[in-house]
Amino acid sequence: MSEAPSTATSRSTVATPLSPTGTSFRVADVTFVGPDAWALGTATCPSGRCSAMRRSTDGGRTWHATSPPANVYLPDAAVNCADPCVAHVRFATDKIGYAYGDEPVSSDTSQAFLMTTNGGRSWRREPGGADALETLDGNVIRVVDAGNCPPGCRFRVQLAPIGSTAWRTVALPGSQGGGDSVQLVRTGRLAALEVYANPAGGASALSVLFTSTDDGATWTRRGEPCPRAAGSGSGFGNEIDSSRLTSAPDGSMSVLCMTRGEIGPQFTMTSIDGGAHFVTADRNALGSAAISAFATASARTVLVSSDATYRSTDGGGHFARLSPGQVAWLGFASPTVGHAISSDRRTIWTTTDAGLRWSQHTFA
Repeated sequence: MSEAPSTATSRSTVATPLSPTGTSFRVADVTFVGPDAWALGTATCPSGRCSAMRRSTDGGRTWHATSPPANVYLPDAAVNCADPCVAHVRFATDKIGYAYGDEPVSSDTSQAFLMTTNGGRSWRREPGGADALETLDGNVIRVVDAGNCPPGCRFRVQLAPIGSTAWRTVALPGSQGGGDSVQLVRTGRLAALEVYANPAGGASALSVLFTSTDDGATWTRRGEPCPRAAGSGSGFGNEIDSSRLTSAPDGSMSVLCMTRGEIGPQFTMTSIDGGAHFVTADRNALGSAAISAFATASARTVLVSSDATYRSTDGGGHFARLSPGQVAWLGFASPTVGHAISSDRRTIWTTTDAGLRWSQHTFA
């Protein structure tokens, strides 16, 4: 599962007790491997808000409590969590999984990175951290930074066989720009990594896209896939920036483009050749409201969420409103099976027909 890019903010740090049980479970991240699923989050317990985890073995229809790997940071929370802190979870098989944090808790701690080889019954902390991580096709790709960022992060890509602790660093070619955050997606042997800059401060915030067609062994620098606005000249006010990246099970990848410095419609662009070329969808199909989630089931089936969740079956040209309402995350495991996390992070939605109809499980 790929989350949207985020930038670091200033938060206080509190200890977050671990609890396998608790009520009012809220989802920070979720990962699916066939019928198996794990939801990382927090729950209400006698001592306050506790880190928690839920496990499903039937595709998300029912869930039971299991022990979380570490303290859990919930997106949009007002506070951080104590070291070791994780925000994301990915499973490669029903046994091997990874949990990691998206930023250090403080200047004297490092990102937490944990691995399990028994389905999450126990976890061990491994060296290094991860800004992003995805497992597929027999290996794991993780993105790490050199520390003391943002701003001006310099990201590195590391590879390892699934379940291995032997990481190999591979180079990203050319400049990464003024990166503050990064997003990684995978489909088949294709991997795509986009480095996002902070648009604050009046400087250029053009993103930089890198793609790989060999499971991350080598990379090609694609630059900013979104086009410049007509008549933009050299001013930053009309700059068009990538804000989100996603990939689909059919091997396509798509970016969400937004115009900087003015209120205007957003639009999607899709590539079916590994990022070499992108086709622009209707620039007026999406409004200017903030997009909270973005995913594709195929090059033609595009879903976005803002005030509600919308679906296009013509590659982003026209959108129809769906039942889940506004969601915080969307993702597809196959051309038909997809999942979403509600905006209040209490409900996991599931579709088996590429987003047309949805069922829901709301946590107690």
